[in-house]
Amino acid sequence: MLEALFLRLAAEKVPPVPSLKTHEGTTQAASFLEVPPVPPVPSLKTISEAENKLQQNIRERIEERAAIQEYDGGLSRADAEQAATSSIRVYCYRTTEKPKAELVAIMPGLSLEEAQRSLALRYGARLLEVYAMPGNPYTKH
Repeated sequence: MLEALFLRLAAEKVPPVPSLKTHEGTTQAASFLEVPPVPPVPSLKTISEAENKLQQNIRERIEERAAIQEYDGGLSRADAEQAATSSIRVYCYRTTEKPKAELVAIMPGLSLEEAQRSLALRYGARLLEVYAMPGNPYTKH
């Protein structure tokens, strides 16, 4: 059946579908519907690297705050780490420069409203929104 279709197409002299070069050097068939190409999706490796980096940054902030509370506040190391961990807050925000990007702010001790005010002071009218990072145990409001 397919063989008959190919013979008919060859007899009608249907031109082959032109191919296009993609951003990675591979080829794909051009679309007659002029559908824009789909942007590349980040790989799981890229996502997990970003998550690992965020967790590492949070851990560094906790250790820094714990050291300060231990040294300046006279707390034991365990108490200082517990206090530092309970004060960490992680929020997401977007700006007009990168409206589709989910930027992250680690803000120890700040409520959502305080984080919004702090970021508004930094970005002014360029700040689009601030929200609690979904699924993050350090986000409380």
